[in-house]
Amino acid sequence: MRDLIATIVLLGVLAGVVHLLGKPSRLELRGGVVVQDGDSLRMGDVRLRLAGIDAPELSQTCRARGEVTPCGRMARDHLVALIAGRTVVCKGSQRDRFDRLLADCEAGGVFLNRMMVRDGWAVSFDDFAVDEAQARRAGKGLWSGEFVAPSDWRRTHERSGEPKAARDSSPMAVIENLARRAINWLRL
Repeated sequence: MRDLIATIVLLGVLAGVVHLLGKPSRLELRGGVVVQDGDSLRMGDVRLRLAGIDAPELSQTCRARGEVTPCGRMARDHLVALIAGRTVVCKGSQRDRFDRLLADCEAGGVFLNRMMVRDGWAVSFDDFAVDEAQARRAGKGLWSGEFVAPSDWRRTHERSGEPKAARDSSPMAVIENLARRAINWLRL
């Protein structure tokens, strides 16, 4: 019985150590940034993605008051205005499938992730649902007209904004696509 208890305690300690070692460390970065689009930044060599939000792609367009608008560029410009040349502080511990640090960022006391949603220039991945509902009710940013959710738009468009070519559904193409997805998943 004594050996069983010792084994259980030892396994518990080992599980705790593995948990602590397996936990990614939280990075804090501070400095100037280059805004790439409404939810992506670059700080030196580090690529960042604002966690919990999804903004239109840079080449994405929307409709407002019956006219086509460059909402992807407008979202980027809004993020640039929120930062206003100030030092940005970003904290994060996870990476997305493109190896960007998923981060919570602020500039001059402005929480950028939340403000992009609150001002209507990004949608929430549940983190800022209340802010999104307020922006929607007020008709702010994207909510002032019609838009395709950024994730849906990416499925049907290239980065350039051109529609994606029809997918090859041959057995070999399906296998290649699955292999590519598995490799990308393993990289995370």
